[in-house]
Amino acid sequence: SGKGVADFMEMVGRNGLIATLMVRQAPIAPFVLINLAAGVTPMRFADYALGTGLGILPKLAVTAFLTAFAGSALARGAGGGMAGLIVFGGGLALSALVWLASGAAARAWLRHDAATKAPGASLPDPEEKA
Repeated sequence: SGKGVADFMEMVGRNGLIATLMVRQAPIAPFVLINLAAGVTPMRFADYALGTGLGILPKLAVTAFLTAFAGSALARGAGGGMAGLIVFGGGLALSALVWLASGAAARAWLRHDAATKAPGASLPDPEEKA
């Protein structure tokens, strides 16, 4: 419905930073489509730029750890030994924790925003049975 789209656009405009952070966390969301969608919303450019910068950090960290580990494996033939595995595992775990924490924080922020905008309104709980 037109009202639903207008409400969504207004919410994204008010919460551009969080909205950008959330969408950048999606592992398969193409940058081009995100950029186009952001361009038609009323969000501030500063929110978009900061959300993009912070939102891609977990993906960059995972990519850096994977390529460092792969480079070590190619150079040594055995993956860099136990130290390499520990560094790789720790980096991967830290990246996963940052990703999960940022998603939870963004969801909490949006629930709070929905509740303050319209008393009694909130985002649907995905774990709640309909």
